[in-house]
Amino acid sequence: MRYLDSEVTLVQLPFENHVLRMRSTSVTVQAQSGQPSSSRLIRDGRECRSNEPCIAPKTMSKLRLGLLILISIVYSVPTLGQEKEVKQPAPYFILPTWDGNTLRSTTLKGKVVVLEFFQSWCPDCQKYSVELEKLYERHKERGLVIVAISHDRDKSVVAPYVKKYSVTYPVLLGDISVALNYIPGITPQAPKFSIPYLVLIDREGNIVGRFQQGREKEASDINLLEERIKKLL
Repeated sequence: MRYLDSEVTLVQLPFENHVLRMRSTSVTVQAQSGQPSSSRLIRDGRECRSNEPCIAPKTMSKLRLGLLILISIVYSVPTLGQEKEVKQPAPYFILPTWDGNTLRSTTLKGKVVVLEFFQSWCPDCQKYSVELEKLYERHKERGLVIVAISHDRDKSVVAPYVKKYSVTYPVLLGDISVALNYIPGITPQAPKFSIPYLVLIDREGNIVGRFQQGREKEASDINLLEERIKKLL
């Protein structure tokens, strides 16, 4: 790893079959003195005399209906960990290229983009640049663009790096402001992060993955990164 410089109701819900069961509660109400000696039963929310059939009131039917609706809503909500991921739009940037041109991030819309934050002295970056070049050659015709952003303090070292490793994808001369917008958790006062650091962007211009050397395997295993890219092409 390298671092950048700088009780009344019982509801049972089996998984396969939703069943609502109400625990019966019986209360005997004694007749008041001077009235016929018959008893009334209150059972499951219904009132009836011992010699009469019990008829459920409308309020009880509404209660049960409400409970069934509530159960169906609960089971229709995705469980924890299955929520749809909220995509983050990739921040805009404009940077000079190593050979004197300029690249605006808006020109990348409609492409699947891999941003690589690197420095030329970093052995892991050097090794991964070779793999990224091969990946770029395999998929550029299908809409893949790889953009490397150098954070070398001495910008004069970037051109020799590009030539040495035969990099044909765009290589930009970066500044810390771009890293601050793309990499969570860093600040101008503490701008350190592991490199290479990769950001994956879909065709709609949304960030769909971040991979940091030493944390996510995609930052060191080109095959894992390629599998993610294929799903977006």
